[in-house]
Amino acid sequence: MRITIHYKGKIDDVEMIDNLIYEISDICNDMGWDSTIIKKEKNDINHPPIK
Repeated sequence: MRITIHYKGKIDDVEMIDNLIYEISDICNDMGWDSTIIKKEKNDINHPPIK
C-alpha cells in the first residue's frame, strides 16, 4: 500500500521548508515507513509559485 501526502498551506519562512521535509522524513523513518521525497523546481509550471 502506498500513501501520497499533498499539502497546501503557508509557512512563515520558506527557508524552513527543507527542515519540515527533514522532520517528516525522520518521522517516517522512526515509524519504519519507506518514503520518497519529490521536490519540484521553482520553474515547474505545475508547481504553485514560491515567493
